[in-house]
Amino acid sequence: MIKRSIPSPAMVIACLSLFVAMGGTGYAATQLASGNEGAVASKAKKGKRGPRGKRGPTGPAGPAGPAGAPGSNAFGELDYRESAPVTVPTGQQRFVEVQCPAGEHATGGGIFSSSGEPLASLNSSFPVGPSGEFGSTGWAGYANNETGFPEEAIALVVCAKAGTVTGP
Repeated sequence: MIKRSIPSPAMVIACLSLFVAMGGTGYAATQLASGNEGAVASKAKKGKRGPRGKRGPTGPAGPAGPAGAPGSNAFGELDYRESAPVTVPTGQQRFVEVQCPAGEHATGGGIFSSSGEPLASLNSSFPVGPSGEFGSTGWAGYANNETGFPEEAIALVVCAKAGTVTGP
């Protein structure tokens, strides 16, 4: 016959402790994501969220902030102008120019020849001042004619009022 022995009180307490420790480790392993060790403790403290309360009254206005940066000084209305046609005799070159109205500045422009002949060409196109020198109040250029007949050229300018103009 097999002899049965009764476990000592120390063995009972050790086995019970081992059982509790293994159960807690298993629970933690299934309930906690990696790096979220405090979740069980916080879940135990939180209850269901109640309904949202009514919105409180609006508080008093705060002090005014500092002034913002000044706005753009971009132009509003564009004014397209063109010169009267300038006849360019065969074998010659002519200066063609158009000016903006007083108080407006050139924002772009060009020179146009209506012939389309390869021997009728434009050798320059630039912004000018009121005296034909480099500036910002008009547009000018030089038209060449090496065809066998007279050609016409016109200057075109896009004008606008500007808050700030730098340069000539």
